[in-house]
Amino acid sequence: MTPYSPPLPEADPQHQLPLDVPRLLAEADHLKYVRVDDAQRLAEQARRSAEALNDERSQALALTILGGCAFYRSEYDAALTHHAQAHHLSRGRYPDIELRVTNGLSVLHHQRGDYAQAMTFALDSLQLVQALGDPAGEARVLSNMGNMHWDIQEYDRALDLHREALARLRQLPPEQWTPGVSAQVVIVQLNTAVAAYHLGQYPQTLQESDAVLAQCQALQLHQPEAIMRTYRAFTLLELGQLEAAEQECTHALSLHRAGGDRDHQAMTLIARGRVRLQRGQPDDATVDLQGALQLAQDLQLRQRESEAHRWLAEALEHQGAHQDALRHFKRFYALQRELHDLTLDRKTKILTVQARVLSLQREAALERDRRASLEQVNAELRRAEEHVRHLAYHDALTGLPNRKLLMERLEQALSRARHVPARHGVMFIDLDGFKRVNDTLGHASGDVLLQQVALRLQRMLRETDTVARMAGDEFVVFAQDTSGAGALQLVGDRIVEALRSPFSIGGTDVQVSASVGYACFPDDALTVDSLLHCADTAMYRAKRHGKNRVCRHTDVEAASTAHGRGTVQ
Repeated sequence: MTPYSPPLPEADPQHQLPLDVPRLLAEADHLKYVRVDDAQRLAEQARRSAEALNDERSQALALTILGGCAFYRSEYDAALTHHAQAHHLSRGRYPDIELRVTNGLSVLHHQRGDYAQAMTFALDSLQLVQALGDPAGEARVLSNMGNMHWDIQEYDRALDLHREALARLRQLPPEQWTPGVSAQVVIVQLNTAVAAYHLGQYPQTLQESDAVLAQCQALQLHQPEAIMRTYRAFTLLELGQLEAAEQECTHALSLHRAGGDRDHQAMTLIARGRVRLQRGQPDDATVDLQGALQLAQDLQLRQRESEAHRWLAEALEHQGAHQDALRHFKRFYALQRELHDLTLDRKTKILTVQARVLSLQREAALERDRRASLEQVNAELRRAEEHVRHLAYHDALTGLPNRKLLMERLEQALSRARHVPARHGVMFIDLDGFKRVNDTLGHASGDVLLQQVALRLQRMLRETDTVARMAGDEFVVFAQDTSGAGALQLVGDRIVEALRSPFSIGGTDVQVSASVGYACFPDDALTVDSLLHCADTAMYRAKRHGKNRVCRHTDVEAASTAHGRGTVQ
């Protein structure tokens, strides 16, 4: 998750300009946290005025503000262009603006994943800070370096850097507490709250976020407020406070959209998708997560994309779209492997630039951990594939094959029979009296009864036979390589007899019976659909003839009595 980057310093008041240009720059600088479109318009107006006056200092400052506006709108290429132009104009000439631009370039390269460049500009910023004696500037650099340590999962070090930045700001004398410094304090406090979230300190996160939100609203800092609400939503989600989490998401999304912050908009959509998934709303969750995925892919945000794939897979699994779920699971694990390697690469670059290169032993240990982690990821992927494949072909309640698996086995068997003659049978089984069980004992007891029926059917059939649950209280038996109708009749008789015995559900004996209809291949039908239709028709005829009996498709008129019940053959 991306922390918020601190604001950049205000223009040096000692450099006097025509009144309209400083006013435009000051208003634009403040508005970029409130109404970024207005800030961009004012900064562009100031840039044109400064260009007409041949004032390169004001041009550099205007370009820096334009770069900040583009950054907050997640337009990173445009932001980098503006900052590069500002850096060219200010370098070696206007140290205060050069510091601001250099720190901004560090933030941008960090956001784009170029950690070597990001740390190089960060260290350049620290050198400028020391030359200028600017504690507020030092606080900005320290906070940005803390954000980089988050990305390599060194959360304790990140928290230390943010606290150090906050201490620098609190040491400023009262006369230096400009609106820009006040905003900077709020943003560093936001980052410390986010650090608490990453470290699993959720009550502390909520407590600190309350103070941050109050200050954001007092200063009208809409961008930081939106990001703080997004992290509050994640925190409330972890604490199981789903309704409050969804409210924070809704509020945050409105602010992100108004400010054009697509990065954190994607992050908030992921949060709301997870909330709705936990609230049993997989359809709504899927819409949010697909929106987050599209934004992440548009902005090339790999971590966001990975998170969106992960939760989309779970939402689709809840919807029964198992193949789509598997596809997202695979993409999630592939991205995790890429991100694992990228994190290791980023860590090496950051620590190298800081002259804290890891020892060979540490690198070897990290490589061993990496290999172990990748093996764990592969094992989880295999388990996920097996789980999704099982769900795609089996009934969730009974564990029996579902209609899809039954149809595949029937198609394969009848296809082979066209080349190697064979006889097969299909039996439809419908429970008599199942509705009475649901109505009197409840649906939970009905589910237990279905599970016990499934077990009895499995125990009495051959390993080569397939017993599937089609829907409700309807089961189908596919008997391969039978000797003909006589053998199927005997199997049907045994099924009826077995299901007449009482079932024990919660200490209560429950009595049901079964109506069975069967059809033979190739005697009664030559295709899968017609074979199923014939068996289904025979089952309904058995019900019409009094239930608790077996009926063959071809001859329902002849009836006999066996073991104290009627049999239609």
